[in-house]
Amino acid sequence: MPTGRTNLYCPVGIFVWFLVSARPERSFAADTISSMTDVPQLTDEQAQMLREVIAWTRPQITHVVELLLAGGPVARADIESLRTSLGYELYASGVDGDYEPNARGRAIEALIDVLGVRAQSASF
Repeated sequence: MPTGRTNLYCPVGIFVWFLVSARPERSFAADTISSMTDVPQLTDEQAQMLREVIAWTRPQITHVVELLLAGGPVARADIESLRTSLGYELYASGVDGDYEPNARGRAIEALIDVLGVRAQSASF
């Protein structure tokens, strides 16, 4: 059962909860990651998309994006906030009429997966 602010009666809330709770296709256990060099890095395109989405959806946490991209320490909860915002953007602009991911949606999903691995490796 999800916890936190997810409204279980809201289809969007359920979709986003499922999306950010799902493990990436290539699952990495946090204890197998010895350093941040073992964690997949964001591509330039992913970094730009992350900046754009967060600036549009949650400008109050753009500092978290910049800290993450600079390689600084970012709390797991902050990374999960980024993933949640990306999930809402995926639902808003990344799916077609049948709720299948379009090209933008697949790019957002890949970004959510990379951030999921980053969250698993976060030390706090």
